[in-house]
This record gives sequence, structure tokens and C-alpha cells, in this order.
Amino acid sequence: MACAAAGIDGYVPMDAALGDMVAAIENVVRGELACSPQVAASLYQRIGSLSRAAIATPLTARELQVADLNPSGLN
Repeated sequence: MACAAAGIDGYVPMDAALGDMVAAIENVVRGELACSPQVAASLYQRIGSLSRAAIATPLTARELQVADLNPSGLN
């Protein structure tokens, strides 16, 4: 997860075949992200948990004030 947050474009496990490494490099050169389905699943799960945590965070008093003004047409 730290590598993804740092902005990596691909990940190949140490035990991957040389062909997998070459394919990952070619994908990254084309501007595509390269990782295994298992890594992608982990990333999606982490993003989902972060999203749920963000939604569960209560609004501040100021955010509630702004939300109350919005239906009145005030921003």
C-alpha cells in the first residue's frame, strides 16, 4: 500500500517469471499500471475501507452550517 501511495506504476513479485517482469515494464512504458490480480484486489479493498471510513467521519460544525445553507442557494 505504501508503494501505491508513493505513486508506483507497477509491481512484480520477486518470485515472478522473467516474462512477467518484461510484460510489466512494457505495460508501464505504454502508460498502463501493472500488477497482479491479487495486488489489484488488495488495493481495491484498501480503497473501499478508506472510503467507508471517510463516510463514517462526522461532519464538523462548520461543514454542517454550510450544508444547511446549500438548499437555500447560498454557497
